[in-house]
Amino acid sequence: DECLALADKFRKEGGAMTRERRERINSLITEYNRVKTNLPSLDEALDWITITMDELITEQQGKGIYAGLPWFNEYWGRDMFISMPGACLVTGQFETAKQILKDFAELQDKDPESETYGRIPNRANLEGILYNTTDGTPRFVIQALEVAKYSGDIEFLHDLYPAIKTSINASI
Repeated sequence: DECLALADKFRKEGGAMTRERRERINSLITEYNRVKTNLPSLDEALDWITITMDELITEQQGKGIYAGLPWFNEYWGRDMFISMPGACLVTGQFETAKQILKDFAELQDKDPESETYGRIPNRANLEGILYNTTDGTPRFVIQALEVAKYSGDIEFLHDLYPAIKTSINASI
């Protein structure tokens, strides 16, 4: 049903949807990716990387970055936080990075009786959430600091403070 509805929408609004996508891609490589070299082929490669990485930023259980399509159409928290600087920060997509962190904070294990209490998920997909990593949560905290440094916005850290505090207290 959802696929049929999307196909119907594209039949009706495909031209506008295509234009919006083209404008988004152009803005990614003209507004966000400001790295330019003296080699046109390298500039094209950087633009291609920017566009390709943007394709991995999705909304499944909140905003996140897929580990890799088509094989890993799920969020791997640890890998996502490793890739976030290149995917979002150097391209100036600070609001996207903030939303990813906020959405992953919502997925934190908040059950004090759980052996994974305080952890940010390692894997999140439509079937469930796994907290089977020890370095995903510290990387979440590190990326919160990196987003604040890159964007200059420390106010958003107030939203993440409860998750960061829980992660530290649970580790102790």
